[in-house]
Amino acid sequence: MVQYVNNGLAYAIKYDSLQRIPAVLDSSRRFLRAYPNSFAKSNVFDYMLQMTSLISRDTAIVFPLIDSVLAYDKSPVTMMGIAQLLIEREIDPLRGASMLEEVLPHLTAQYHRYKSHLLLAQVEQSRGEFSLAALNLKSALAIDSVRLDAWYAYLGYCQMLEDQAGASIASHTISEIRGQNRAQYFNYVEQNSYTGKSVLDMVPLDLDGHGVPLSQFSNRVMVIQFFNFWCSIPGKQLPTIHEFIKEFPQVKFVFLNFDDTAEELRQRYFTRPSLRFLRDQTVVFPDSSVLGVFGNSGGMGEILLVDKHGRIRYSFPGITKGYVAVLRAKLRELLREP
Repeated sequence: MVQYVNNGLAYAIKYDSLQRIPAVLDSSRRFLRAYPNSFAKSNVFDYMLQMTSLISRDTAIVFPLIDSVLAYDKSPVTMMGIAQLLIEREIDPLRGASMLEEVLPHLTAQYHRYKSHLLLAQVEQSRGEFSLAALNLKSALAIDSVRLDAWYAYLGYCQMLEDQAGASIASHTISEIRGQNRAQYFNYVEQNSYTGKSVLDMVPLDLDGHGVPLSQFSNRVMVIQFFNFWCSIPGKQLPTIHEFIKEFPQVKFVFLNFDDTAEELRQRYFTRPSLRFLRDQTVVFPDSSVLGVFGNSGGMGEILLVDKHGRIRYSFPGITKGYVAVLRAKLRELLREP
């Protein structure tokens, strides 16, 4: 039952649709009535709360589910998660803030304390309690000064109060962090766990279960895109890759899917206008030869550039608008090589 409810929530997010949620909630309620002493009861309540909060802000519906979850688990991390839900989904930000203040001294993970201060700053700023908002923003930055979301929040706060000096400091810091992140990104592109490995011994499986030896594409530059539709990153990249397919007809594009099924791809995704191009591409699933190199899930969104000798030369951990030109330049570089 836990897996069923988990899948109900995951599918609602995966397919960008909330239509499945009422049916899953109804099944969950029937399960709880039939098995009131089930060991899965606490997990089911937790998933029901998450799903309900996606479709309703009615506290008369949400609060009893919160009480049910807390009856089984009042750990600081669970209470923080509930508080985050109340604040981010605008169900009851004040109750969420009250819960965070209660559990904050008991949170041990750095990120949990960092995130709690950001959430508290969000609530205090919306209430006009700017001094408290500033204290929480500074507390978050004191815990972790290299995360951009806190600096962007602080920048917005300074701009709202017309604090030009504070805004200037935040803007400068954001530029520095982005520069550091960019350098780390480029270092990863050229040297990571994938670069230097050969793909010529890999024989992934097509949608009909037939082997597709990548050795048949030797002497061609290849682009291998890791993807699935549980993760939102690859879906955002695919339109860009589609443009590259049209721009570089001499390059072989291979789409390596982790976790979806052939039926899902054909019936649910390939029918979408933005994804129809995949019907004419080499879409494959990993076999043992692939899993031995990339593991069970690869790096979702990873884009591998393979030279004409079958060696992975560059690996992009996803691409954003600012890195499209770099990917294009690396492709052209590989095409010029003998």
